[in-house]
Amino acid sequence: MSITTDNQITVEKKKRFYWAGLGLLFVLGYIFFSDYGLYEGWQLETEKANIDADIQYQHTIQDSLNVIIKRLDKDDAEIERLARERYGMIKPGEEVLFVPPTQ
Repeated sequence: MSITTDNQITVEKKKRFYWAGLGLLFVLGYIFFSDYGLYEGWQLETEKANIDADIQYQHTIQDSLNVIIKRLDKDDAEIERLARERYGMIKPGEEVLFVPPTQ
């Protein structure tokens, strides 16, 4: 083979390598950053985990509120306690003493 033929083969290999690298870069960019890519999937999984945690928290709150509702339905003393604490209600003949908070 002559020197020009060797140079032509080397140039052809460089061109193929360049186009293969460019194609690989395009494919990787598409895999990672397209609408269905890995980055978007990772973001969606993170959002799903946050929503699942929020749902679990809301279920916990709902359960505790259901316990309070059941207690108020069945216990008149609980209703009386809340009326005294929140609304300052007193029974006839009772005296209320207010104690100032100490610092």
